[in-house]
Amino acid sequence: MDEVSQKTLEKRIQTLEKLLAEEQDARMSAEAMLSADSARTLTALRQQEAEASLLQRRIDLAFQATGDGLWEIKMPGDEVWFSARALEMLGYQEGDILPSWDGLLSLIQPEERATADRIFGDFMDGDVSVLPATIGFAHKNGEGCSILVRAVHQTDERGQIIAVVGSMTDITELEAEKAKVRELAEFPLNNPNPIYQFTMDGELTYMNPAAETIVERLDPYSLYDERLQNLIKSGEELIKYEVTSGYNVFLLTAAVRFDAPGQPVNIYLLDITERKQYEGMLKQAKQDAEAASVAKSDFLATMSHELRTPMNGIIGLSDLLQDLDLGEEAYELARTIHGSGQNLLGLINDILDFSKIEADELNLEPHSFHLSDTVGENNRYLVHMAREKGLEFKVEMHPDLPEFVFLDSLRVRQVLNNLLGNAIKFTEKGSVTLFIRPSEMMPDSLDFIVSDTGVGIPKDKIKTIFNKFETLDGRQAGGTGLGLAISQRLI
Repeated sequence: MDEVSQKTLEKRIQTLEKLLAEEQDARMSAEAMLSADSARTLTALRQQEAEASLLQRRIDLAFQATGDGLWEIKMPGDEVWFSARALEMLGYQEGDILPSWDGLLSLIQPEERATADRIFGDFMDGDVSVLPATIGFAHKNGEGCSILVRAVHQTDERGQIIAVVGSMTDITELEAEKAKVRELAEFPLNNPNPIYQFTMDGELTYMNPAAETIVERLDPYSLYDERLQNLIKSGEELIKYEVTSGYNVFLLTAAVRFDAPGQPVNIYLLDITERKQYEGMLKQAKQDAEAASVAKSDFLATMSHELRTPMNGIIGLSDLLQDLDLGEEAYELARTIHGSGQNLLGLINDILDFSKIEADELNLEPHSFHLSDTVGENNRYLVHMAREKGLEFKVEMHPDLPEFVFLDSLRVRQVLNNLLGNAIKFTEKGSVTLFIRPSEMMPDSLDFIVSDTGVGIPKDKIKTIFNKFETLDGRQAGGTGLGLAISQRLI
């Protein structure tokens, strides 16, 4: 190679090396520039992610503070999402409810599902742009919940709805309070009884429709009279008394709200006209019944006295006839007259005693008497009755009995005669026994127990035999059916 060619080749090599160096510098410069842009882009992305995370955290905290739940429906409505708080609000956990449209409807009370389906459907179709609605959801425990549902549309860059995002607020307690307020507000309007409200100075500020219907018969200001004002001034918070307006009688109830602004006085009237009439009728009926009872008692007392006088004569004369030298037939006739007279006199005495008891005019006259002597004297006739029937009559007195007792001896004899007389009547063979002992159940009392060997009393008749005019079936042994009734009343 000549010298010229050699120099030309060297120049070309130098030129290529220079180009290569420039290319390398340019590539390195470009790589440096790309690396810097990437770093800035990555930093920006990370900053955006941090800001988004902070925003989401703030949103989550805000919803936690309000107690609201979140939900989302993705178009066309086949995917539904609930936040943990939304599920907790209804008593559920994640996984309990299907994340679908049917799952959403299952949370709503059956009677409101059709309405909820229409509301959600219209909003998802875009027919309604705003969704605040109160819907009845069903809690897991079966109770109903009032839920305020709010929602917004999520759209794409073309403005098409791609999802619906909303919140859930439990307003069950609020709705219950509203219902109470409505009920209280409607109470005066729907109440059939007159209601008024006055200021403490006596100015009428309100009366309900029922009060307006009687305003011509009852002047409202007549209610706020001096009597009511004096009771209010004395500090009474609840006042009740009767007021009369023409034919009607009302029970006035006044409630004073000393703790409320203006200290209103609420007056409630209850028409008790019919009740007062009924009470008057009952009072008159009671008086008529008492008068009739007195008249009956007077009649019975008079008639008993008038009948007893000739009966005592018949008994006395028949007793004298039995002492005469009569033939057997005449003696039996006299004896029959005497026995019939005794029975009739007993009937008269029972009727008189029972009429006195019913009229509450039979007074006991307690006094001190010797117990053993009185019982012995009383039993003489009973012993004779028992012997005639071939019965053994016994008296057993406890050794701890007092010698003297403070009772009405006449009524003690009467009760013993009724009980022992019945025992002898209805006992065909064996014995009749009277036990007397200190009472184990009632201090300072005595137990008189009658026992016999008769057929006894059926259990279903134990209570009824003490009713007046009551006799056991098939036991017609004479008597009025008043003896046991009188004995029970005396005891």
